[in-house]
Amino acid sequence: MFVDFHPDWGPRRATDAAFAAAGIRRTVALEVNDVHSLLDLVDENLGIAVVPRHFRHKREALTALPLKGTGEVVYETVALLPPARATSPAARALMALLETERG
Repeated sequence: MFVDFHPDWGPRRATDAAFAAAGIRRTVALEVNDVHSLLDLVDENLGIAVVPRHFRHKREALTALPLKGTGEVVYETVALLPPARATSPAARALMALLETERG
């Protein structure tokens, strides 16, 4: 489950375009209007987020993984995941997939 911004926001458009280009359908379950709410929801294990890279400095407890193969980069993006102690099975599966791509 993804946490993301409103579809009109630049980071959301870039993320939607990257997933569409990869042929991957994703479900955005929670939409927020600010960075801190997004980070709070991820930190509470309510979803994961794909965001501009500089967001990773806003919440040190979250794990940031770079996304590869996203084509032309408008925003450099990473996946934010909840702390390992609270990671859901879905988040662990995504982390394994991202680690495979990175490794």
